[in-house]
Amino acid sequence: MFMQRVANLVVLALCLVGLAAAKETGVECAAATCSSNSTTQGSVMLQRSQKRASAHIFESEENSDFCCFYGDSCNACQSASKPGDWCATSKANCESCSPGASMWCSSHGQGAAPGPAPAPPAPTPGHGGHGGGSAGNGHSGNSGNSGNNGKWDGTSMKMTHYWDCSGQGCDAATLQPWNMDKYITPPGYGPQDPADFGGAKYGEKMWLTGAASDALSALMGPDDGCCGGDPNDGGVGGCGKCLLIQNPDSTNPDWTAVVMKKNRCPPHSHGCAGNKPHFDIAAPGFDNLQYSTANVCGVRPGTGFASQQQSETLGKWYSQCANTAECQHLCDGLPAAFQKGCKLFASWGWRRGNPSGVKFRAVECPQAFVSHVGSLFGAGGPALLETA
Repeated sequence: MFMQRVANLVVLALCLVGLAAAKETGVECAAATCSSNSTTQGSVMLQRSQKRASAHIFESEENSDFCCFYGDSCNACQSASKPGDWCATSKANCESCSPGASMWCSSHGQGAAPGPAPAPPAPTPGHGGHGGGSAGNGHSGNSGNSGNNGKWDGTSMKMTHYWDCSGQGCDAATLQPWNMDKYITPPGYGPQDPADFGGAKYGEKMWLTGAASDALSALMGPDDGCCGGDPNDGGVGGCGKCLLIQNPDSTNPDWTAVVMKKNRCPPHSHGCAGNKPHFDIAAPGFDNLQYSTANVCGVRPGTGFASQQQSETLGKWYSQCANTAECQHLCDGLPAAFQKGCKLFASWGWRRGNPSGVKFRAVECPQAFVSHVGSLFGAGGPALLETA
């Protein structure tokens, strides 16, 4: 009896620790037992059975090789790190994943934490240019470099691509009251043809949204009130701000695009540490479930996709095509609302899934682009869901 009472007191103490941590992060303590060797508290997304207070916002951190969560403790967790997650590779990584809010659980004699996941694979180097496909190329003309005049803020930015349907960090505070089911990405955040909105501002071929590293966000400046803000990003800003970019490692190296930050690629995410410029482009059909940590396509209502698998129709294009343009026809396998944007992005002709010599500079967002993006997500969620 005495030992049982001691055990009960230990469990109670641990629960109180978990509840205290949960109170600090605005998340109710999850009632479940730990089922993994390690668990963390970070800021990607919550399991379905967990709850969160509407005042606390989290990012959907895309294309990363880690998965951290708020509100867990070693004896009560719903979100133990999966094998290969960055946060599970060491105690130091776990505690730096979300300083002051991460907890490293012992392996209970089952060995060390799993090793890191590999970086997203790149296609075999040396592919020659094969030109863009015929479909989806009816966008605005010009060489794609007017307005730049040869001046760049940097020439070594890395890019990746994703579309996991989860809400964008810059929209989280906009959604009132909080409703997980409505925290999704509107189709209109996909690639847009400037010709459909009166023409290009800088000769750009397309308008894009995505997740920016903190180094890029600092360059962009404070959040623009037009298109949301992220109160949990440490004040790095950049929401609703734009870059002009150019990808030399493509079949159309002279093309430029304007990309707006709608999400954050945080320092503890793969490729976004320190002062590294990185932009993860939101392109429907281009997710990769092997590395995606927040894919809710076909799972959360209203995403427009039938399944998670459909959302990665072109996610591994490099395994069968020399460049994205050669795989453009695969966009026909997406829901109709996403096909045009998919084909537009594919026509750029990326030769690698993670080009690292991308040129960029901060520019004023085209007003028509701002108006378009700003109209897509409100207090009730995506525009098409506000009356639902």
